[in-house]
Amino acid sequence: MPGSILNSALCASLMATAAAAQSGSFTFLTYNVAGLPPIFNDNGVPGDKGVNSNLIGEQLARGAYDVVHLQEDFNYHAYIYETDDHPYRTATSGGVPFGSGLNTVANYEWTGLQRVKWNECNLNSGDCLTPKGFTFMTANIGGVAIDLYNLHADAGYVLHGKQ
Repeated sequence: MPGSILNSALCASLMATAAAAQSGSFTFLTYNVAGLPPIFNDNGVPGDKGVNSNLIGEQLARGAYDVVHLQEDFNYHAYIYETDDHPYRTATSGGVPFGSGLNTVANYEWTGLQRVKWNECNLNSGDCLTPKGFTFMTANIGGVAIDLYNLHADAGYVLHGKQ
């Protein structure tokens, strides 16, 4: 997924910056939970999406990641939060078609959460079904302020304003 690659690159850059300021470490995961309703995407995975989302929450808790950025966290958001135990969590921005599907769970408090919607979308690939874009927040991790970005890039493409 393009968003996951970009999130990983941003995370590596942030960790290098933090390491220069102070020693220490934190664990970070970016995860596309594919939380679209089955009418749009059954994900090719057997089982109920609610039950499977509970399992995702359990795995996030078991993995003990300090910060987890979620993408496509739409209609099964509550199921993930029901079984995850991170103390800091973004509130959902809504299910399809209202929410961005971008959420964060963390062991660290943050400030300045902003949700930014892309100006364009690719109609042919279904990207216009939700307000895709990115979130931004600043977390204080071990006394170091770290800017965290979570993004969901379009699945399609636009060439010079034409699709």
